[in-house]
Amino acid sequence: ALNVPGQHNVHNALGVIALASELGVAFEKIAKSLAKFEHARRRFEIKYDSPRFLLVDDYGHHPTEIRATLKTARSVGRKRVLTMFQPHRYSRTKALREEFGRAFDDADHVVVTDVYGSNEAPIPGVTGQLIADEIIAHGHRGVSYESRLEWVHRAIGNMLKSGDLVLSLGAGNIHEQLSGLAADLVIAEKLKEIVGEDGEVCLYEPLSKHTTLRVGGPAQFWVEPRNEKAFAELIRFCRDENLPLFVMGRGSNLLVRDGGIRGVVIHPCGGDFDKIEINGAEITAGAGAKLKEVAYAGKAAGIGGLEWLEGIPGTVGGGLRMNAGAMGAQTFENVVRVRYLDGKGEAHTKTRDELEVYYRNFPLLEKNFAVSAVFRGQREPRVPRHVEV
Repeated sequence: ALNVPGQHNVHNALGVIALASELGVAFEKIAKSLAKFEHARRRFEIKYDSPRFLLVDDYGHHPTEIRATLKTARSVGRKRVLTMFQPHRYSRTKALREEFGRAFDDADHVVVTDVYGSNEAPIPGVTGQLIADEIIAHGHRGVSYESRLEWVHRAIGNMLKSGDLVLSLGAGNIHEQLSGLAADLVIAEKLKEIVGEDGEVCLYEPLSKHTTLRVGGPAQFWVEPRNEKAFAELIRFCRDENLPLFVMGRGSNLLVRDGGIRGVVIHPCGGDFDKIEINGAEITAGAGAKLKEVAYAGKAAGIGGLEWLEGIPGTVGGGLRMNAGAMGAQTFENVVRVRYLDGKGEAHTKTRDELEVYYRNFPLLEKNFAVSAVFRGQREPRVPRHVEV
């Protein structure tokens, strides 16, 4: 029984058994030693292991080593093998380009970064793109090239799904990218525990996908809680861990820098946050509900005075934060109560008379977080329908 995976380690162990037996070492002692052997550093070295994810670093940088390591990774039994590869030396990259192209068949996706030159001078035209092109030419479709080494772990991290194995390959400093990913996964897994199975947690989520202007770099941690309890726990966790915390609605007209946002970006949506409930002439809506849906719900229930909300392309939370307006009206003309969480995750409810509100500004939400609001309209008399025969 070996403590290290892979057919190549089986071969190595057979060699050890043969040599040690020839030297007169008892088989029981050989077997006991092999069961405890942990192999050399950076040889299928496990950097992170959980029921959801396995991160492994390996020094392999020659096509033969890469094939053996990927075969081992495939044999572990995880759902997918995601690989970040850093070519080593320009001369080797140029000479073995075709062999590298055939070495990644056991990887579900490969992110190739630029060449780690060691002590070699660059060779014109020899970059990581050369290897990526060869892998594609071999018929592999799950390949991408990332010239900036510091962004490689982002590319892999944003692909992650439960059950994945992530493998870093190369003789340079690619292992640093895996270590960074492992550190962020520790936090991401804790965030996932807080939001539960219904909630979502993504690493390095491009915020351009969540803004109407389609701009913005990645959020280090993108989190979607589905209820107030999870939202409150996230606030407390970020405070205890000293993590920057931002809350984002629909991203309407929101500019996010290309460098992205370091820390936790919370997007309250789904579950309780999308609920809209009618009670008389009042509509209670979660922070994630779209303002136009509040207007439509009012219309369907015979409540007037909220039609102008249809013209605002945002959520209830964003509408409150900015006291958004359209067609001569503004949010707080129809808001009668606001429920919010403070910086400690404690819930509060305040009536309109208790709130300071200004043009396009609601100071309470500068350091607090909206959960829901109650809007009031007017009951419209139902007009009888006349049918002529």
